[in-house]
Amino acid sequence: MKRALKVLLVLFAIVALWKFVSTDAEVEYDDA
Repeated sequence: MKRALKVLLVLFAIVALWKFVSTDAEVEYDDA
């Protein structure tokens, strides 16, 4: 359970970082 939570946290961090680094011009589809 803890491992799954950690994985979700890491994935969320990666997605957040990706969205933060990416510019609006590079984002073709926005899946909120």
